[in-house]
Amino acid sequence: MKFIVGLLLFSQYAFSEVLIAHCRDRPPELQITQDGCGGPVAEMIELAVLRIGHEVKWVNVPWARTINTAKSGMVDIIPRHSISAERRKFLHAVSYGCQVRHVSFIVKLGSDIKIEDSNSLSSYRVGVIRGSFYSNSISKRQYSGLHAVDDNEQLISMLLNNRIDIAITSSDHGVEIFKAQEGLAELDYKEKFHNSRYISMPKQSDKSRYYSDFGIEILEMRLSGEVAKIFSKHNLPPPEQNCQINKP
Repeated sequence: MKFIVGLLLFSQYAFSEVLIAHCRDRPPELQITQDGCGGPVAEMIELAVLRIGHEVKWVNVPWARTINTAKSGMVDIIPRHSISAERRKFLHAVSYGCQVRHVSFIVKLGSDIKIEDSNSLSSYRVGVIRGSFYSNSISKRQYSGLHAVDDNEQLISMLLNNRIDIAITSSDHGVEIFKAQEGLAELDYKEKFHNSRYISMPKQSDKSRYYSDFGIEILEMRLSGEVAKIFSKHNLPPPEQNCQINKP
């Protein structure tokens, strides 16, 4: 019996693999730490991967590079993101719940710009974070004056120096940074919608063969209430679970 138990333990260890996951600062749900990655989303990923017999190695990578890397399968797990038709082409996405997203439009203080819907943006020079998803209405439109940059600091600088007219941001992209900046103002027009949150495994990753097992673990964490408990442990409101739950 001892031999059989030992053989099973050895087999599990022998076939254990390291899955590379990209971390980025999206506090408080996801944030870079000295040990790798912290927050409830990182904890969910580590637990799910451990339960299917593997381990996670966190790497700090900017979001735009993560998306490009995912297309070629050079990363195994992508945490906390939205999904779109384009992203579904190269990602196996697993939802862990829904959150309300507020999309805001920021201008330089004193600007006379007014917009009534996302169609109005086509008349202006618009700044966004490269590779980011804001809302379906924004993603479906092409803007001739679109400027994609790497971070909010660049967007703020471009606004203050009149290089763009409007910066798009949201409750998911650090809107509080813009609100704290002197010389900027938020337009009255906003967008609000329920946004499903996802953890993905790129289809081209050689670890994507674990996608089904990983997805089942996340689904069980949702249905059992464990996702809510993890968020509560971090003193955060849990994602809503009344949105559609699809089995992986």
